Amino acid sequence: MAHEIGIQLASELWGDHFQVLVATHVDKPTHIHNHFVINSVSFIDGYRYNHCRASYQAMRDTSDRLCLEYGLSVVEPKGWNSTKPYAQWLAEKQGQSGTDLIRQEIDEVIADSMTDKQFFYKLKQKGYMIKMGKDITVRPLWRDRGIKLERHFGSAYSYEGICQRLMDNLS
Repeated sequence: MAHEIGIQLASELWGDHFQVLVATHVDKPTHIHNHFVINSVSFIDGYRYNHCRASYQAMRDTSDRLCLEYGLSVVEPKGWNSTKPYAQWLAEKQGQSGTDLIRQEIDEVIADSMTDKQFFYKLKQKGYMIKMGKDITVRPLWRDRGIKLERHFGSAYSYEGICQRLMDNLS
């Protein structure tokens, strides 16, 4: 029955435009599930498949509907960003807080930079939003609010302190 549901799901979502391989297997005695391998280039018009939040939600909705039609249970919905980024999860597992992780990443970027311009560029490359005011405020993508560096970590993380540490890198 699980394979039939998988084929029906693939047919409804991608059947008219994309080739799909449906593989059904069992992980645990009660965990039967499908995997889908999609040829991302349409055999009809040559367009590429775009997997985004909307297509993910359509897959969840269609799968839930089919499971209910077959009398099966559905997974409780979670938000799109319900999981933690790996870096945050690993830091917490090792006993670090989110602010410890931010300090560690800032220290790594300082050690790898020679100028303030390079420092801010590399910090942005790591996914940080930066706001310059009286203090430097940074916010990683996985955090809702920014953190003022000097207030949280001390004077070594003020603009002047960071510039001094960058100067030390030159010698």
